[in-house]
Amino acid sequence: MESSSNHNTVYNFNNLPDTLKPFFSKYEEFIKSGNYYNMLLSVKTDLRKLARKGNYEDYLEILSLTANLFASNNEFDTSRTLIIDCLEELEKSNCTAEKIQERIINLFVTLLNNFPDVFDTNQSLMTKFFVFCEAKKIDEKYVIEKEIYEIFAKICISKTNFTSAYKLALKSNNLDLIVNATEEFSKNFFPTEKEYFVARSALELLGKNKLDIAKKFVIEKLDLSENLQNNNPILNFVYFLICILENKQKKFQFGNFETLIKKYQIPLEFDTQLMKYLNLISKNFYDKQIIKEEDESQKGLNLGNLLKMFG
Repeated sequence: MESSSNHNTVYNFNNLPDTLKPFFSKYEEFIKSGNYYNMLLSVKTDLRKLARKGNYEDYLEILSLTANLFASNNEFDTSRTLIIDCLEELEKSNCTAEKIQERIINLFVTLLNNFPDVFDTNQSLMTKFFVFCEAKKIDEKYVIEKEIYEIFAKICISKTNFTSAYKLALKSNNLDLIVNATEEFSKNFFPTEKEYFVARSALELLGKNKLDIAKKFVIEKLDLSENLQNNNPILNFVYFLICILENKQKKFQFGNFETLIKKYQIPLEFDTQLMKYLNLISKNFYDKQIIKEEDESQKGLNLGNLLKMFG
């Protein structure tokens, strides 16, 4: 475990519910002596007992208080270990998301903002958090609303993990963060690679129904002079696509979507991954699938498959 600071933070536990006071009277002795390893063992034992009883209210209260207490004493590894073990335990439990998601999300918000060092460079806790959210069907809108993706992305940028920062930033609603993460991730790309990377990022945003953010993101990369003649065609394609999607309620807009893809067939062929995003966008905006499901599962997607669907 990581060493603690010389001064041990001891909380005033007098305001705790009566059901929790016996636990924290015991923990307080560990804190005073700086014996965090044995405190961790004691906390984990107590939490297992509460889980068997189905008492998740006290379980989550103890988890939140002790995880923050460890972190406030620079016991980041101890805090991390406790949370990972608890997430694994909760993941296997029959406790529903409705009962635990608010408390778990709030715990992570507090730790992310106050003790980012709890989140190690190999991302074990971050990874476990998202595995847990997937397993327990945690509402992603709630994760976005609490800015979890945004805070995680900023931590990844601070640790120069630009790949993870980019992926997380795209899930957030923070345009500046998306631009920053995209630039950091692609700073060693060749110019054409960067342009296609921008296009792919914009299409991924559209696939997540972030139309306004995608538009602002692309416009920052465009030269709007001379009828867009100074841009890579793939960037113009994305810009025109956004214009069509903005007016999707108008009659025959799917036809314009079809025509645009055919017109930009050549630049689209340079990156076959773009097909996946275009299919998702078509399903989201027009409720039409332009690539057959069996084609999507194939390794060698090509533009021919896409254009055949248009007839």
